[in-house]
Amino acid sequence: MMKKYIFALCAPFILAAAPAFADCQSVAQKTAEKQNGKLVRVSPGKDKDGKDICVVIIAVPSTQGEKPRRVELAVPLDK
Repeated sequence: MMKKYIFALCAPFILAAAPAFADCQSVAQKTAEKQNGKLVRVSPGKDKDGKDICVVIIAVPSTQGEKPRRVELAVPLDK
């Protein structure tokens, strides 16, 4: 009984986050391509003003043969 109750409380938040994550995934992939890097991680979030953003982590190859640089960006999620 308790598990059903917890799921009922969490379901609206899970369902609301699904489209935002799908949008974030496409924005993150485009950002990684622009940086000539490999997408490592993406997560939806909010900035300090409450606007939707995507936190994108990209591994950008080095020009000197060193290991890739880790770049973290907060990209606005335009609707």
